[in-house]
Amino acid sequence: MSAVLLLTRQPHWFSGKSVSAVVRTNLFKSILATILPAIENSVISR
Repeated sequence: MSAVLLLTRQPHWFSGKSVSAVVRTNLFKSILATILPAIENSVISR
């Protein structure tokens, strides 16, 4: 969360929308990185 706060405090880098978009993208990537190996393992084990 500290990184998010740092980003939001620097409006010349990001607008609020792009910050939330970046956060969503990172969350999505981390969720995919967690879920995809589990799916692959379950498919391979079958």
